[in-house]
Amino acid sequence: MLLEPKDTDSSSLGLIGILEKPWLLVWMIRVLIVTLFIDLALVINGQKSLLMKGLTTTILVDPGVVLLSICAFGIFVCTLAPLSLQLFKTLVWVNLPRTIPYRAPDYSRGYIRAHQVLEQAMLTENEFWTTRYELHTRRELDEQKYVRTVALLLWTTLLLVCAEIILSARYFSDTSLLIPALLGSVGEPEGWIIALSFVLAALWTISACLDLSIESKSMYCPPYAAEEYRKQCADEQRQREFKEQLRRDFKSSTPH
Repeated sequence: MLLEPKDTDSSSLGLIGILEKPWLLVWMIRVLIVTLFIDLALVINGQKSLLMKGLTTTILVDPGVVLLSICAFGIFVCTLAPLSLQLFKTLVWVNLPRTIPYRAPDYSRGYIRAHQVLEQAMLTENEFWTTRYELHTRRELDEQKYVRTVALLLWTTLLLVCAEIILSARYFSDTSLLIPALLGSVGEPEGWIIALSFVLAALWTISACLDLSIESKSMYCPPYAAEEYRKQCADEQRQREFKEQLRRDFKSSTPH
């Protein structure tokens, strides 16, 4: 998806710019998820991991193992991962501060809330800005859907990485699961530092994606923004005059 520079406020475009290559990022994460799941499936079925042997003839020939693996993978990615992410959102994410701070639209630069554009366009029966609002809304929904997909894929990857580390530590210490083996190759303390850094970075990115998935972006509309800017300046002027009047009244009521 491509963003037109003047249709969206630039306050939250940084992360979207990084996530702007779905053919690269989304498919890379999906390949990683499939790889980690196959690695776990091989070890749980009593075979060697991908790092040691790769796809063995047993898992390729035995239709029962293949069918069970496909069913387990489907249940995991379609049910367990989304439900656990929803649980994380309900219990943890809603209590966290915003990863990307919310910024009000800058009327002086021509940006205004999208719903205000629609209200003004309907009042003035302006078809041009009504069409622009619909285009902006469709693009915004596509972006929100995309960042939700990225959040779910990262969460699924995080679950598999944690599963590999936990299972390797408790049940398969004699088997070189992919992630624990890679972490172990750099040394004991360094491996744990890398693992912790990955978990924290993944959680931060997931939280940022969830923030963006519910954010309503500003829309570039100079005519309506100018009107709102005049109202904003008038309100600020009235507040300054009110405070100045209070200050004068306080001084006049204070005995000398």
